[in-house]
Amino acid sequence: MGSGLQPAYLPGEEKFGFFTSHMYSLSRLVPSLRRFHSFVVEDILSFDFSSVLDVGSGPGFVLGNIVQKKHGAWGLGVDPSPYMISIASRRAKRKGISGRVSYALGSSHSLPSDRQFDLAYSSLSFHHWKEREESLRKVIGSLKPGGSFNVYEISNDGGLGKRAAVSHLMGKDDLLNVSETSGIPISSFLEKDGFIRASFNRI
Repeated sequence: MGSGLQPAYLPGEEKFGFFTSHMYSLSRLVPSLRRFHSFVVEDILSFDFSSVLDVGSGPGFVLGNIVQKKHGAWGLGVDPSPYMISIASRRAKRKGISGRVSYALGSSHSLPSDRQFDLAYSSLSFHHWKEREESLRKVIGSLKPGGSFNVYEISNDGGLGKRAAVSHLMGKDDLLNVSETSGIPISSFLEKDGFIRASFNRI
């Protein structure tokens, strides 16, 4: 690993190495994932924020688009894969936004910054997390009072294609269960075209 960074995964979490990280970076070519990314970006831009935290930022598609479209916003992307961090950082530099977005090795259970954010989100990441309740509390703790943590996932509507990838899907009931076991209520829920968003607020 040329960067010298060590992965930040819990035992049992899906790992993204050199090959899988670069393959995942091609996901923007898949029409359904492009629509999902657009859903996430448009929804996030409807919130009021100047600082944003992306937990499980992957190759940086979503965070990069948000920072490009939100004038004056600053973002931090956190991912447990050094390869994802490298891909996202290079992409930000190519896009000319590296002064307003940065990426750091870490995870939902090991955030690398003590800074508090106006908004945090995870995009197709929450379903990977182990110890979700504990991680949810940690991410909520990274917010300013009144801040929101948005979880974006693709729901399982029983379609053939989605049944094949059921381990990567989350439904409303799954998120309600996490809310109940963590004791952190969902403040709002949005479902559109098979995509879902659950918001948890810091009081």
